[in-house]
Amino acid sequence: MVNANLVKAKMAQYGASNFSSELAALLNISKPNASLKLRGKTPWRYDEIELFAARYNLTAPEFLATFFPKVR
Repeated sequence: MVNANLVKAKMAQYGASNFSSELAALLNISKPNASLKLRGKTPWRYDEIELFAARYNLTAPEFLATFFPKVR
């Protein structure tokens, strides 16, 4: 399960204010689907995780904490 709070926090660091719209544009999905991802209702695909990590320059610890929080 993705840590949505960390996703939003990272986006906010980069100046995002409308998380659903900006995530939708990044992942090339609809705004409702982006909202579902942000709320943890639908899973992230590997290519979506890769796009997010590259766009927001996630470090390895940030990547793990955000997308694999229970692995630690």
